[in-house]
Amino acid sequence: MNVVAVSANLTQFLEDAGAIVEAATGWMSTAFTTISGNAILMALVFGLPLVGLGIGLLSRLIRV
Repeated sequence: MNVVAVSANLTQFLEDAGAIVEAATGWMSTAFTTISGNAILMALVFGLPLVGLGIGLLSRLIRV
């Protein structure tokens, strides 16, 4: 197998993987900025799971 061809393929693969990670990071940044800029969204994103956790823990305590 040609070492130069394998090296070029690996380089292209790593560049493509880096582009995907960079795009995902940009999307996460946009989502977090939107959530942190809106009080209602922040309450839903952080408050709702905490309420669910509390209900789950209380139901376990009641069953035991």
